[in-house]
Amino acid sequence: MCRKCNPIVPEELTDYIVGAYCEMRKAARNNKDMTFTSARTLLAILRYFIWQMCKQNLTKTVKGLVGSTLLVSALISSKEAKEMT
Repeated sequence: MCRKCNPIVPEELTDYIVGAYCEMRKAARNNKDMTFTSARTLLAILRYFIWQMCKQNLTKTVKGLVGSTLLVSALISSKEAKEMT
């Protein structure tokens, strides 16, 4: 699933991500117990998080759409009930 997502990183975040990645690599070089994090691993992590954010946004959008639909239905029903009386 994550391979289908091609993350577009906002330009203002690129320096932060590059800096964090460089620090991770530097720490891994100095500490033999740390695991190696490749650029491919970093890309996979970014794809996963972006996919999760897209999924959450889609879920919120669908819930909002359902809520709006229910609200409109209730308003129409209420208006029709008032017109009948």
